[in-house]
Amino acid sequence: MAPFIDLNGNSRYEPEKGDYPDIKGDEAMYFICNDARKGNQPEAMEIEVHGMVYGFNSTDEQLSNTIFINLKFINRSLFNYRNVYFGMYNDYDLGDPYDDYVGTDTTLDMVYAYNGERVDGPRKGIPSYGASPPAIGMMLLNQKLTNSMYYELTTNGNGEPENSSDFYDCMQSKFKDGSSLKYGGTGYHRSNGATNQNADYLFPGDPTYFDATSWTESNTFSIPNAPGDRRIIGSTKIDTLTIGSFFEVDLAYVFAENSLKDETNTRSVIDLKNLGHKIKALYDSGQINQTIKPIPTLNKSYGPIYPNPIGEGQSILIEDININKVEIYTIQGKLIYRKEKNNTSIRIEREDLAKGIYVIRLLGPSDSRSEKLIVK
Repeated sequence: MAPFIDLNGNSRYEPEKGDYPDIKGDEAMYFICNDARKGNQPEAMEIEVHGMVYGFNSTDEQLSNTIFINLKFINRSLFNYRNVYFGMYNDYDLGDPYDDYVGTDTTLDMVYAYNGERVDGPRKGIPSYGASPPAIGMMLLNQKLTNSMYYELTTNGNGEPENSSDFYDCMQSKFKDGSSLKYGGTGYHRSNGATNQNADYLFPGDPTYFDATSWTESNTFSIPNAPGDRRIIGSTKIDTLTIGSFFEVDLAYVFAENSLKDETNTRSVIDLKNLGHKIKALYDSGQINQTIKPIPTLNKSYGPIYPNPIGEGQSILIEDININKVEIYTIQGKLIYRKEKNNTSIRIEREDLAKGIYVIRLLGPSDSRSEKLIVK
């Protein structure tokens, strides 16, 4: 079951008594899944995943455009696992999906995508950004990025993973044929520019300025890579996952537009990294990874809401001297109505509310009460 604020501690979700979802951010979606599936995969590991995708309604446009994900992995099996990796697959498709580059920033634990050309698109039938294209990235907020990797959309040795072993190798910066990622070229040992040096990270150099020793898509120690439809996986080594234990991963997807509109494909990478540092600082300060505050404990001293249910043409008049403000929430916990006392009373008109079931909160100087409100 999704987490919720349990005001009376009875382990039952009772929104009519003031319980409501315990979410991060201002809006969130919660899901539970597991790996027990059929197909060509071997026996499931019996890992259960609890996930929350959330965001903020902020006046800060950059924060509002950032998507956060909290993932909790629980070992429901009868086995202890060693050398555990978590990897997140990203197919960014930034505008026109066929002209992208990718990269890694190890200081931000981020894998990202940017346009491989100064102008994104145009390609018939595909929306594109045009000149001064943006950049997008995925950051690990509470884990260390230990590897980043990609694969080609082919059946070759550096092509698409086909089974669990292939994906496990991919999270360790190895190709399907078992060869390790190499520094230079495309990273595949047979590509032009590839060195004999093994690499944990794909294109970890900074594409915003030229450094002869820095490996990027445009500086491969040979000819630049042709832009294309890129995929990149960012992973972290968790190591041990014992029976009944769990680990959590916090992610942020950040998006940055070219702030100078200078018709380059790399200015947005600078903006993306600046935003990444900002989001990381907010997360580390505790301002992001927190839940909404619970409604205070019920107080029975306030009189009942009347009429309840409320129908067409009716209104609720609250004249209790102990109440100076009213708030109404949806069952999902979203605030939709707030009204303060006008001299001696508060009147709520039926026409101000859509049909449904709500939680009405009555607030006094030092206490409050919540109860169910039915609108017909």
